Amino acid sequence: MAGFNILNIIGDDWNDSGALFGGIKMSVVDKGSFSTSRFLEFALNGAPIYRVLKSGETVISTASGTSLGGMALRGGAGEMALTSQIHPATGAPADVLRYYWEGTPGQVAVIRGMGTDRLSIESSGAMVHIAQNSRYEFEGYGAPRLSFVGYEAGSAIGKPIDFNNLGQTPTRANPVVSVSTSSPDADPLHIGTYNGQTWTTTARFRANGQLNTPGVIALAPTGAPRGFAAQNSAESAARLFFGIDAFDTAFIGAGPGVSSLDSFIFRAGTNMWSYGGTTAAFPAIKRAGTALQAKLATDSDFAPLQGKLTTHNVAATGTITPNRTLTLYDAAGVAYKVPCVAA
Repeated sequence: MAGFNILNIIGDDWNDSGALFGGIKMSVVDKGSFSTSRFLEFALNGAPIYRVLKSGETVISTASGTSLGGMALRGGAGEMALTSQIHPATGAPADVLRYYWEGTPGQVAVIRGMGTDRLSIESSGAMVHIAQNSRYEFEGYGAPRLSFVGYEAGSAIGKPIDFNNLGQTPTRANPVVSVSTSSPDADPLHIGTYNGQTWTTTARFRANGQLNTPGVIALAPTGAPRGFAAQNSAESAARLFFGIDAFDTAFIGAGPGVSSLDSFIFRAGTNMWSYGGTTAAFPAIKRAGTALQAKLATDSDFAPLQGKLTTHNVAATGTITPNRTLTLYDAAGVAYKVPCVAA
């Protein structure tokens, strides 16, 4: 048996641009009918699968009628709602999402999830937000702070939130993330602990470049220097270094640059300094038991100490029986051997 249409309506041609044409029209006067009275209903095996209610709400269901979804008009300002499932109180489809203009039409477009459960937007591809004013605003209504939490969907497995510039060609973003304030006295970034109720600040960055923290641990792969350096704002070479070098040796050094730390160096091990593949040897001051030593590079011998030789105003002459001498140097570099007496 060939298929056929139970009802097949063929109208006249719509051939006048100045006339209003129509197809099927149903007009009723509602004098207290049931709330889910309908203009249209299609049923399959006795179960309605498509309905248009008198309110204009559209309801779509499975063949068994156990799963409902649709679209409805809410309020008097054109607020639209997407509906799904059956509301436990009314038996009608419940709103799960609304979209509308907030305020004057054209002012703010809003998508709002209904209920207290999370609103999930899932995609296996990229999610892109385009704002011509380059602003992305998050409004935490009634909440003391906004939380961004990364985790695997359907589980409690935490995932890091990563900001990167992959795929940005030919020009990548640099910096990848920028945090700023309108005042140099404000803090653009706080780091701390949060248990869902109480926030405790443990470190903060000020907009003027200062870092306030109770302690800093610098980590780097083995064989690479890690520590801290300070430099003049007009120079490219650091003036002060302290940390652990590529030889895993702790040090403190000062000077005009990496290759000539000539002001002072304190070291915990062999007096070799390595940075950026460049290795140099410098004398250093270090502790040996309860003694303070000045050692030559690579600890080959004691380093000479130089200073300006002057006469104290209360110095007195006397007979000294020397058993050794101490070599001192004046400002011109002239050496003087001074008698010493063993203590």
